[in-house]
Amino acid sequence: MKEKNDLKDFNLVDLARLLINEKKIIILVTGIFIVASVVYSLVADEVYELSCGIKPAELSKEISLSKAMGLGVSITNKKKPPVVRDILLSAHSKDFLKIFYEKYKNDTVFFDDLLTDINKDYRDDPYLEQRKFNVAMKFFKEELLTVYDEDLSTITFVFHHQNRELAYDFLIDYLKKLKKYIQTKNVEILNQDIKYYQSLIANIYDPTVKTQLSKKLADKIYQNKILSTNIFHIVQNPYIPHKRVFPKRKFIVIIATILGFFLSLLVVVSKHFYIYLRDELKEA
Repeated sequence: MKEKNDLKDFNLVDLARLLINEKKIIILVTGIFIVASVVYSLVADEVYELSCGIKPAELSKEISLSKAMGLGVSITNKKKPPVVRDILLSAHSKDFLKIFYEKYKNDTVFFDDLLTDINKDYRDDPYLEQRKFNVAMKFFKEELLTVYDEDLSTITFVFHHQNRELAYDFLIDYLKKLKKYIQTKNVEILNQDIKYYQSLIANIYDPTVKTQLSKKLADKIYQNKILSTNIFHIVQNPYIPHKRVFPKRKFIVIIATILGFFLSLLVVVSKHFYIYLRDELKEA
């Protein structure tokens, strides 16, 4: 009964005395966590974040690419201007990203050996190329992010990669090819419209209708001219970062130290609680 009373009367002074007596366990457990966190933060692959920003041009609401692309994402926000939707849809479309898949599919650094692993695991698979393409699209979906700022009407592209120089070259090329891709697709659509209106005008003799169609045709020709040179302009060029975004070594070590310390307290308390229960069972 005496031990039970002692346990019930256990207070902060007793706890402090217990922790001092078991300081070796506390130091050992906490030290293991600190060392492990330091080692992990040193051997973990470093990841860098690069970003660039563009500002879409102010274009007619009639311009749209939605009929021209097989898309990998959907944009449901109806408040976005048509030209913004075009850029967002194009930037994440499989048709556009395939350009970079073809460019980097044999580069083990860019895709972090993901495609190399697919080649090894599915060497004789007749759908090997499709598997590699799907893995590449998943890579772009996870590592290439897009942020639209409605207040500033800007689009920011954020890319995470272990090789900052390679990521920089990718973003530079990405912006160039994105503008060219949108221009080509939009011009194709407008050229089809222009031919359509031209054929209508050639076969209509009503002056009023012909005048209306001529205005539509002139508008399409004007849009075609604008789109040939004006899709968006760059407001923030990408640059090679000096600091990594992962691993954050100080943060990892601090969190590991806190976890290790509290785990060591749990070990010490559990140890003495086990001893108490064991003695109780012996006396019983």
